[in-house]
Amino acid sequence: MGRFHPLEKAFQFVLDALPFMLRGVGEQVISLYFVFYSINGFFRHSNIRLRYGALNCTAGIIPASATSA
Repeated sequence: MGRFHPLEKAFQFVLDALPFMLRGVGEQVISLYFVFYSINGFFRHSNIRLRYGALNCTAGIIPASATSA
């Protein structure tokens, strides 16, 4: 959270959680969403190669071999 203003992150949190709150989703579900959201962000910005098997084709993930020159 070092590069972001605290009010910006609070505003983003409210906008991310608002659809869940409007639908009456429980706090545990919202918490679980943010845990997976954080884990996903960690892996997307890490410098490791992840292989997803068949999900590479179904989720539109481009294999690293297709992008390297």
